[in-house]
Amino acid sequence: MLNRSAPDAPPTLALTATEIGVLDRLVNDKPKARCKTLSHYLIKIARLGG
Repeated sequence: MLNRSAPDAPPTLALTATEIGVLDRLVNDKPKARCKTLSHYLIKIARLGG
């Protein structure tokens, strides 16, 4: 629900710095990736299979 109420929130509201780093290494960004928001990282988690 946090993603719906604040999609432009910083990812540190829900993820630790370690989790953010792991997601950055495991999932490649799309070519048109915009600023890295909470929504951006939730999509990365979904791309891993949820």
